[in-house]
Amino acid sequence: MEMAAHPTAWFDAAASVTYTRAVFTNTDGGYAAGDLLPYAPQLVVRMDAAWTPVIGHLWGRKLTGRLGLGGTGIARRPLPYGEVGQGYFLLDALASVRLQEVQVGLSAFNLLNSDWYDGQYTFASNFTRGANAALVPERHVTVGPPRTVMATLSVFL
Repeated sequence: MEMAAHPTAWFDAAASVTYTRAVFTNTDGGYAAGDLLPYAPQLVVRMDAAWTPVIGHLWGRKLTGRLGLGGTGIARRPLPYGEVGQGYFLLDALASVRLQEVQVGLSAFNLLNSDWYDGQYTFASNFTRGANAALVPERHVTVGPPRTVMATLSVFL
């Protein structure tokens, strides 16, 4: 499901929600019919809003501001062996000022500096050189990036 709104010339908003319940239909490869499909999140949510008002004029050029806010959430990521991965919600933001041909801005990803797992996997492994893989599967993760702030300078030709 998705929604978009543009009620004024200076405001835009969009949101989407995806729900899925992917299951195996046959018994095969260690999975039974009805088991959840590993790594396919059951709920994904994204929302964005941007305000772009004209602030005024400077040196005969239009001065425009921009504020943006976005959020992403993922919940109920099935993993192999009946486990469920950790969900997360991330908040992003941006602010910029544009004077006709030149724009300066700041953008932040993971604004709240949340600890989150970008990838979550369950498999048998061993990180000791020459040793056999463990027989018991364990959870392995890739850690998502911390708060990241970037400054930009853009020139419009």
